[in-house]
Amino acid sequence: MSNGAVEDSERDLRIAQLTLQNELLRAQIQDLRDERESRGRKKTWLAWISERFPSFSTLLAIASFWSGFFQYNQNAEREFMKPWLETQRQTYAEALSAVSRTVYSATPEERKLAELEFWRLYQGKMILVETKPVSGSMKTFGKLLKKPAEEVLPDEWAASLRALASVMQQSLAETGQMTYQEFARNQFKYSRQ
Repeated sequence: MSNGAVEDSERDLRIAQLTLQNELLRAQIQDLRDERESRGRKKTWLAWISERFPSFSTLLAIASFWSGFFQYNQNAEREFMKPWLETQRQTYAEALSAVSRTVYSATPEERKLAELEFWRLYQGKMILVETKPVSGSMKTFGKLLKKPAEEVLPDEWAASLRALASVMQQSLAETGQMTYQEFARNQFKYSRQ
């Protein structure tokens, strides 16, 4: 073989080696790029936890179920309370109207009818729906009614009426957030007197 042919052969071999090394380097570079890209992607906290704790997804499903169950119960309790709240609102409005007519009646007959209405509500419907603070304010107004009218100053009547209205308003707002059990605990217990 001539020197030129050997040189050509060596050069072809060297080109083949460089081509293989070049392809190997390209593959390594691509692997490094892929690795860098996979590290660069941020996993969600849920995926990260799920990889490390396989039972986490099961626990999450159970927690979601119980959360939904408790929310359903709370909503059902609120729905149960809606008619009760409406009855409370109506009864408070009737009682406040009777108190107002008692305080601001034009004639003694009108006042007497308003007082009878107050006592009818006080001894009847109010017992079912009033909270402890409302019961106290109703009792305070009842004590004023038991006094002779001339012994009670006009400002006392008006102050008692406004105090009762404020307590009723607060009671309605608080009762709207309560469950039935909470409401029952907040009622005055007449059987314990």
